[in-house]
Amino acid sequence: MKRFLGRLILILVGVLLLRYGFFISPLSSLRWVSSCPEQTLTPGEIEALYQEGKAATEEDRMGEHYMSTSVLLGLPALREAARQGHRGAMDEVTGHLMQAGIINMTSGAEFWRTQVGVAEEAMMWFILRAHLDGEIPAGEEDVFRVLLDPSVPFPEGFFQSGEGTAWMFQMLTEGALDHARTQAFAWRNCWSE
Repeated sequence: MKRFLGRLILILVGVLLLRYGFFISPLSSLRWVSSCPEQTLTPGEIEALYQEGKAATEEDRMGEHYMSTSVLLGLPALREAARQGHRGAMDEVTGHLMQAGIINMTSGAEFWRTQVGVAEEAMMWFILRAHLDGEIPAGEEDVFRVLLDPSVPFPEGFFQSGEGTAWMFQMLTEGALDHARTQAFAWRNCWSE
């Protein structure tokens, strides 16, 4: 009986870690804010990765709808191109992850991840692009002041707004959004144009 109970507890802990653990994520290395990603590829290799990833995600696409298997096959190349500083790859990764984690509120093609983990990564790339471009939508200055500076605490009601960019925060925990903005802040000066 003791042995059975021990195995049952082990299985339950494993299931909980698989479902709610963020360590099984392409961002697992980002759970603790890291310095700039190592830049090892030439501009031609980065562009080739981007084109490869984009072509894979476009396979069997129907209008605005992407096949999950195509996204699953294309994301690794797009992520690597994004880590190398490719702006188009950053946009592609952001779009696919936002569609899954924030709009559809699922794990998307990466079924082993949590919805919050996918949404967290999407927001990290989204905030990073705001750092890199310096473009803030009109009327959203207060929201982006918080997103772009991790030392600014989240104001009261920040996660309940339904307007502008802030509607996306309802799909995140405070810890996930804080991690996303902290990682984006750490990477804001990693790439030149």
